[in-house]
Order: sequence, then structure tokens, then C-alpha cells
Amino acid sequence: MSTLSGMTPVQVIGLLGPPRFKRRDNPAQIWQYRNKACALDLFLYQAGNGTNYKVRHFETRGGGGITGTACFTGLLQEHENRRPG
Repeated sequence: MSTLSGMTPVQVIGLLGPPRFKRRDNPAQIWQYRNKACALDLFLYQAGNGTNYKVRHFETRGGGGITGTACFTGLLQEHENRRPG
């Protein structure tokens, strides 16, 4: 999961697909990925040059004691299963 830190929006979309929810709260963008078990919130902030966003923080939440790693793994698997081919 720590691989998310520093990722650009293009990299995140390549890994997890488009977010289900996206909100702008200047200076941040909040992206959410979720499934039946959990949600992953990504907080992207503008890089030093003020143009490109990068993941600076992320949080997972879910019921039933699901771990952050299990949540992330489940979201990755779901994205892989949706890919054509």
C-alpha cells in the first residue's frame, strides 16, 4: 500500500482504474475507491511546481475488521478482473 505515496493521477488510474468518487477541496483532490468490504480514500496535493497532483495521504476503512492491506488487495483484484482480455 505504501506504493501509493507519491503516485500521480495517471499512475493511480493505471493501478486501480478511475475513482468512484472525486472531490476537489483546494488545495487537495480526494479520490475514493470502494467495494462491498471497504473504502480507500486518496488525498492528492499539488506538487511543488503547483501543476501536478500526487498522492500525499491515504486511508482505508471498512467493517468486519478488514485490514488496510486486505482492502487495497481486494480493490486491485477487482480492477484486474474488470480489465478486458
